[in-house]
Amino acid sequence: MWPNLLRALSRRGIPSVILNGRLSSRSFVRYRWIRPFMCQILSTVSLGLLQSARDTQRFVELGAPPDR
Repeated sequence: MWPNLLRALSRRGIPSVILNGRLSSRSFVRYRWIRPFMCQILSTVSLGLLQSARDTQRFVELGAPPDR
């Protein structure tokens, strides 16, 4: 993920989409250490189209809004 890009898009009111998103179990464990930061970043994403239900669950656990 590109936090600076996602934040800049959000500031300008430009929607962002994660397309074909995937989060490995190894990356998920690492991202959990910075969950508050990930929550801020993922809250700027307008839509997440993820590869599997497992990936969706991981993104939500990191703070992505479940309705997106």
